[in-house]
Amino acid sequence: MSEERRDLYKVPEVEYFLTNVISEESEIVPQFDLEFGYRYPVVEKALGKEPNEARKFLEKLAQAGILDRKLHVMDIRCPNCGSSNVSTNYLCPFCGAINVVRNALIEHISCGYIDVLANFKKNGDLICPKCHNKLELGNYRSAGNWYGCGSCGKRIEVPRTSHACRKCETKFTLDNATYNEVYYYILSSTAKEEIGHGVLLLGSIKDNLTKLGYKVIVPFVMKGNSGVEQAFDMLVTRGDQRIAMDVLASDRPILQVEIIKEYVKTLDAKVDLYLVVIPELSEDARKLAESYKVNVIESHSPQEALKAIVKTFESEKLIEEKPVIIRPEPQKEEPIKTKSDFLGSLFKKKKVKTKER
Repeated sequence: MSEERRDLYKVPEVEYFLTNVISEESEIVPQFDLEFGYRYPVVEKALGKEPNEARKFLEKLAQAGILDRKLHVMDIRCPNCGSSNVSTNYLCPFCGAINVVRNALIEHISCGYIDVLANFKKNGDLICPKCHNKLELGNYRSAGNWYGCGSCGKRIEVPRTSHACRKCETKFTLDNATYNEVYYYILSSTAKEEIGHGVLLLGSIKDNLTKLGYKVIVPFVMKGNSGVEQAFDMLVTRGDQRIAMDVLASDRPILQVEIIKEYVKTLDAKVDLYLVVIPELSEDARKLAESYKVNVIESHSPQEALKAIVKTFESEKLIEEKPVIIRPEPQKEEPIKTKSDFLGSLFKKKKVKTKER
């Protein structure tokens, strides 16, 4: 897992978005607005963001690999004022008039004559101008369209396309238009896997510890003795108890270097620490944690970790003289039944309805 994604998962609004928005909306699809152009009202409402802020938020998650973006539409904007309120006109390439007329072409199969539909019409019937026979169902067919200019009368093979801004009245073509991709967003397979390994535990931990009477600050930053600011995922307090907590979730055992980083932080900040590890420490990392007297909760899944944390923090005495390494027995879990319900299954939340595109 990249450090960029790991840090983003711990941002409260990102956690809220992944837990409460993308879990209920299988796709974040833009909607067109004459004032703003394409915008993401679901994200704006959920996170309290302006249209441009919501778009930048989604792009940031996409660049980090949390979201996948898919092309939804190409957005044409005025090159002068940037408005999406744009009209499209078809012009005569000879005189520039907008009075381009489209006529259907008809082929009389019997004699092979092709002409515009209007020239076949006579006294309410379709009569071939060449052989003068009446067109019957099955002996004529469409031969496409023919364009003509209602102003200069010339026949047009391909009309020119022009745009006009309804806001500032600037006229422009595709050559000088602002022409950008607009995307819809879905959760990436990488993020699904990482969420399955517990990167979104912080919100559930906070909820459960708050119910036990603790005050929880997420995230928590304090200046250490060195003068350097040390960041922790959360600070848990109740009375005189003051404990920092970090969550390390991965798809492989956590190595020694992570234990060293955590130990240096707690040494500088002078704070007790519980380290939540998913799925487990490597053997060398476990020995080092015991040597440094780091309190560790190891679990093979987010559910196990949450249960172990609640059980541990129900105790009146959390910090012992000896380091505590808790390794709960793995429990059989129910399989995830729907694509959009993986968050609910991870944290035992309410079921959500799946929206199909």
